[in-house]
Amino acid sequence: MATTITRFQKNKKGFTLVEMLVAIAIIGILIAILLPAVQKVREAANRASCQSHLRQLGLALHQYANDYGYFPKGASNDDDDSPTPLMTWMVRILPYIERETEWQYALEDYQRQKQYNYPIPHRDLALVIPLYRCPSNPVSLYPFQARNNGKKYGLTDYVGNEGVDWVENNGIIFQRSQISFNAILDGTSNTLLVGERPAPINSTPAWYASLSGIHTLGSVGTFLGAEEVTDPTDPFTLGCGYGPFQFGPGKLSNPCDVYHYWSLHPGGANFTFADGSVHFLSYNAVSILGDLATRAGGEVIEWPD
Repeated sequence: MATTITRFQKNKKGFTLVEMLVAIAIIGILIAILLPAVQKVREAANRASCQSHLRQLGLALHQYANDYGYFPKGASNDDDDSPTPLMTWMVRILPYIERETEWQYALEDYQRQKQYNYPIPHRDLALVIPLYRCPSNPVSLYPFQARNNGKKYGLTDYVGNEGVDWVENNGIIFQRSQISFNAILDGTSNTLLVGERPAPINSTPAWYASLSGIHTLGSVGTFLGAEEVTDPTDPFTLGCGYGPFQFGPGKLSNPCDVYHYWSLHPGGANFTFADGSVHFLSYNAVSILGDLATRAGGEVIEWPD
């Protein structure tokens, strides 16, 4: 038995250095070939999931409008007369996305303390709602912790259409808005309702309340203009200049990209129209996005090639 083992060990042949290097090279080539394909499949799945989220948001907004006669306010007034200061449209549609418990929490918390983050934060404030985020954005997967007060805020990658900009407010969802279907004179199939704008690094586009935005009106938080402008004297505009900021590629690391529609999908972004349909618009549509944002501008839409 000992002799047999010895012979077997003597006859055993291992990999040579050259063979190992060849095997490693082949594995590296296979990874290089397969990785882009895997990433492409993953992105296709993320884009489909994102479109599904926008479709559900459109349905929830339609159901709200059918019940109340108008689409929800982009944000409530920030004054003593409002029972829910700075509450956003994303809070108001909670019962329509199967989040009745969170809606009841919001009502109870606003009644207990109208200032949503002081002294006791509202229970929904840091909640991450999967429907309100795009799977392509790793930033919105976790709540953002603000440096100034240490509070955490759940983020959103989707914003309502306020129109051309926060000055015009000629879209559908903006501060104090109550826009009915009858007010969309350009036609629901030609008017934007919700679009993509990823939550960036080190910023707070929170879904629960309009934390600041341009002149604390909530713009760029949960609603946005297609050709947004800012006021350079406003401390909340991040020193990004006046604008206008237009539809085009962006980066999560650029704080100024919070002022325009874009996505982490290659070549464009997804939008829900007022008729409930969802379309992927390429960045070539920058020339018509302002026209699509108005509800009653009377523009003739000429779609780019």
